[in-house]
Parts: sequence; C-alpha cells; structure tokens
Amino acid sequence: MDTAEIVRLVMAVAVVFPYAAVTRRIHDVPGKRFLDIAVYAILASYLFNVLEDLLLKDLTVTLLLWSFGVAGVSAFLGALSMWRAARAEGGRP
Repeated sequence: MDTAEIVRLVMAVAVVFPYAAVTRRIHDVPGKRFLDIAVYAILASYLFNVLEDLLLKDLTVTLLLWSFGVAGVSAFLGALSMWRAARAEGGRP
C-alpha cells in the first residue's frame, strides 16, 4: 500500500463534505446530478485504490475500473446537459 494513495483518499474525503454542502444549495444547474455522481464515483475510485492491497484484489480492481467508467459517463452526460441548456437559451452552438 502506497502512502500517497492514503493521502489522496483523505484529501478527497475532506473536499467532498464542503462540496456536498455547497452544491446542495444549487438547484438550477443543468446536469448537476450527473456531475455529482461523477465526483462521488471518483471518490469511490480512491477508496477502491486503497482497498486494492487489503481486500479481494480482483474485486476491488474491477470496482475501481467501473467507478472510473461511471465517472466518465456521468461527467459526459453532465457536460452534454449543460451544453444543451446553453444552446436552448441562445448560447453558442
């Protein structure tokens, strides 16, 4: 287990609580739920990265890769939602 992985996880957990507190008050951003899912999936990937050496290696590696996939798809859908909303409001195509 690498110390940097643990530090990265601790830093991510420390950032998620203020992020959740601030974004809870924001309701009118298109795609916000997708972006929230992406943030939490990245946090889960840090957790699976730390657990990789401690628990079932094959399972945690699989969950790590799935969390990266979920984060990528969610971030794409969030960006697409924002782009469509901006375009509907007369923003740049």
